[in-house]
Amino acid sequence: MYDILKNAIYNAQKAQRNYDHTKVIPNDDLKLLIYAATNSPSKQNETHYRLHVITDKNIIEEIYFHTKNFSLFTKDDIKEQFSDEGGVWKFDRDKCVRNSQVKANVLFVYEDYTGQARGGDHILAKNNKESVTVPTYIRSKDTSIGISVGELILTASLLGYRSGISSGFDGKAVKKVLQSENPIKLLVGIGYNNKEVDRRQHPDVLNRDVGEYFRTGELDENWHFPSFYKSVPVILNRKEYISESTSLINENRQVIIKHSVQMIKNNFPNRTNDYEKCIRDIQFVIDSYIDDLINKKTSSISDTASKYWKDSARQLTQFDAELQVHEFIVSYICNNIIKDSDDKNHLIKLKNILIDVIENGPSNGNNI
Repeated sequence: MYDILKNAIYNAQKAQRNYDHTKVIPNDDLKLLIYAATNSPSKQNETHYRLHVITDKNIIEEIYFHTKNFSLFTKDDIKEQFSDEGGVWKFDRDKCVRNSQVKANVLFVYEDYTGQARGGDHILAKNNKESVTVPTYIRSKDTSIGISVGELILTASLLGYRSGISSGFDGKAVKKVLQSENPIKLLVGIGYNNKEVDRRQHPDVLNRDVGEYFRTGELDENWHFPSFYKSVPVILNRKEYISESTSLINENRQVIIKHSVQMIKNNFPNRTNDYEKCIRDIQFVIDSYIDDLINKKTSSISDTASKYWKDSARQLTQFDAELQVHEFIVSYICNNIIKDSDDKNHLIKLKNILIDVIENGPSNGNNI
């Protein structure tokens, strides 16, 4: 169950930028997704949103048309491309692409909705838009939607679907499409992973359609969205949970992964075409390294390593690529990322445990 949940959480975090539209989500799954979105926790079970569920491809396409809000810019472009003068937010839509994560098998649309209000401050805010309690009410409404979305996409991931969340759209236009009474807050696309292409590949935009600086391949090839990594500071019992070494590993995670995958491509070109899975597995290994570095233990990497085995049988017939990439990852981190000698030594110890388990199988002696 632990591995199922961890994998679902990992997949839920990744925005799916394209979907397999040859498949249709079964009605039972759709009902469960709606159940998850409408039965998530909220303050005193207040109702703060109206949910639109759309499976009609034409309506989804119409909404998708109004999502040209993903801006392509560098730090030098900010002043030229964006403005908030006079309290009005403006940006250059010509330098944007559409948010294709909403072009899904099913689209969930969250409409702002003033429904049930049970807290005293919420009741005041609902009845008087000038009340000082309005900001508190808005916060609860937004929190309620956020919890619902989280529960929705985690449920989708557990069911094997992929998802994408978008707040980048023309709110007035989408409101008109849906003939809704209130502002539209969020769009959540859910559907089947398109296994034939990278999840970041845009289904419509070619590299010739974007500026030269942002191109990800040949002019006639589909453009790819960038990948972003989230780093959340954690304080455990009023003490910093993340050390300098683990912070540095976190900050350079995408660089580590990029070089590791390239090493596999260069040295083992026929090993796999599923580099998305490689990235996921490397993420899990890095997470285990970080956990064990924080707590000065080895149990996380031992547990991760044990996944290479099942019922005393190794799950790989050929594992030279795995051994070399794990050697490479730790060597790269120690030589280019972290400085602390104790952390380097502990990381090397963790890597040796990982390699030993891959070669020889799990043992209780490694799990300490």
